Amino acid sequence: MGLLASCNNQVEGEKVEATETQEVVQDAEAKTLTVDVASAKMEWQGSKVTGKHNGTVNIKSGSLMVKGIELVGGSFVIDMNSINTTDLKGDMKAKLDGHLKTGDFFEADKFPEGKFEITGVKAEAGENGATHKVSGNLTLKDKSFGVEIPATITMENGAATISTPQFVINRQNWGINFTGKKDDLISNDMGIKLNFTAK
Repeated sequence: MGLLASCNNQVEGEKVEATETQEVVQDAEAKTLTVDVASAKMEWQGSKVTGKHNGTVNIKSGSLMVKGIELVGGSFVIDMNSINTTDLKGDMKAKLDGHLKTGDFFEADKFPEGKFEITGVKAEAGENGATHKVSGNLTLKDKSFGVEIPATITMENGAATISTPQFVINRQNWGINFTGKKDDLISNDMGIKLNFTAK
């Protein structure tokens, strides 16, 4: 029964492999746009045998580099102390929010920031309307790995918008190893979804 529940609660999305980090190349001719952090959205999803949890984490700062109508680089900083569970309320929400910030998970007091640095962008149609593949270095808990994520990139009125369908990383690569209770194991898959605009 536990295995069946685990299958039903799988995190959905394109699985993204963790690879070696790549060099971040700066283009001197590119224009810098600043991420609108007030409207930026980063969502997460995790699952265990008995169910799923969803939430958000704030983007603290960021910029995108554009050349003409092409995105060529950029980065953003993630505020790990802003981890927020959206499918729970009251004491249950406070308990999970607090637990996610401990050493069992993101250890936010020691590693208050995460980061994503773009290392490459290529036009490639994908599922759920994705128009590009964005390569970058994702840093969590001071561990950095290269990832390639699906994204929809739009340029309009001098602004650049990146949105992604949910993609899935293996949390253990970034040292997030808590397994959960013996009868309620936590999946290693963690879903992430991004949406932000830079002007």
